[in-house]
This record gives sequence, C-alpha cells and structure tokens, in this order.
Amino acid sequence: MAAIKRSHAIDQNMHRLSDEQLLQLVVAGRAKRRGNDWDTATQAWRHLAARHHDRLRGLVIAFRFPGAPEVRIEGDDYEDATQECFIRAVKMLGNFRGTTRGEFLAALRTCVTNTCMDFCRRRLTRERRTAGSIDESALGADDQTLGRFDAELGEVASRRDAEHTAARDALAVLKAGIGELENEQMRAVMRLKMSGYSSREIAGQLELSVANVDQLCSRGVRRLKEVTRDD
Repeated sequence: MAAIKRSHAIDQNMHRLSDEQLLQLVVAGRAKRRGNDWDTATQAWRHLAARHHDRLRGLVIAFRFPGAPEVRIEGDDYEDATQECFIRAVKMLGNFRGTTRGEFLAALRTCVTNTCMDFCRRRLTRERRTAGSIDESALGADDQTLGRFDAELGEVASRRDAEHTAARDALAVLKAGIGELENEQMRAVMRLKMSGYSSREIAGQLELSVANVDQLCSRGVRRLKEVTRDD
C-alpha cells in the first residue's frame, strides 16, 4: 500500500480511510511520539476505536469469565461495560506495538476480556458488601446496618484490582516487545523464560547449550528494556 501523506486534510477526513491506512498513520506517529505526526496518530487511533465500538459491545455481550463461564456481564450493564472498554481501548495506543489490522483486533479482544474481568470483580465486591458483614455490625448512613470493615475490604479489593490490571498491561507490553526482537532464537528463549522454564530445560528444547541460552536471555532482557521503555 502506498505511503499516506499525513496532512491537515487527512486529519479532517479520517472517516474515509481504511483500517489499514489509519494503522499506517498510527505506526508512523508512534515512531516519533511527538509533533504533528503523533497528534495525527492519536486521532487515527481514536477513529479506529470509535469505528469498532459495535465490535466492542458484541465482545462484551459474548464475554464469559475465564474458568467460570457462568459469570458474565448482565444486560443492564452492557452499556457501562462497553464504555469502559472503549475508554481503555483509546488508552491502549501507548502500549500497542502491532502494525496490522489483525493485531489491532486481537488487542481489542484482549482489552475487552481484561476490562470485563475487572468489571465483574468490582460488581462481585459490591454485591458482597451489600449482602452483609463478615464481622461486627455498625450503623451506617440512612440507618443501614453495614459491616464495620466492609469499606476497608472494598478498598483492599480495589487496590488489588488495580494491581492486577497493571500487571496484565505490563505483561502485554513484554509479550509485544518479545515479538519485536530481531533474533528468532532470542524470541523463543524469552517466551520460554516467561513461561517459567529453566535455562537447562530451554537448552534441551531448542538444542542449544545452557551458556548460549543464558547469553540469549541476557541480551534479550537488555533489548526488551530498550523496546518497552516509555519514550
């Protein structure tokens, strides 16, 4: 596909561009992360997210909690959950390392899964708080009887949710970074390391020496720090 000239005219007519052309603008601006090209990339990304809003909603409706398929987003919450997914999808630009429409759609699906999991966890926390106390009771507002430690437990749950989200986002960045490593053996070593394999186990699988595995891992870690650092 011929290179797209990024201009004010394009900024004003992004709705006429294909997904692939919008992604081309994203990739070009992402390389600089400053100036007009970055502003154009940001606008192109928002256009992509908005264009696929119906897809986001469909994924929300189809969502089932991993390992607990009976847990899903309730019909009354479809709009709220979809809006949360859209907001997070817009923020994904900073971590998105892909270049193709397929990678973009895969990132959207991952975004919806993670957001819906968080949505369900928060709802469960609220329901538990509403259902009653696990300890002594204390009189709350409007004469409601609330658990004395319900508020504290809710805060702990919220902090843990935030930590889980941050950990998942960081893992997604690392996985994307590994995909950018130029050496095929290095990519294989880093993926196996992330899966918990020892250097000796990796050496056996890839038919390498343990020293070679360690060297590839060391170089891979240094390279990942470069490709995943915030500009």
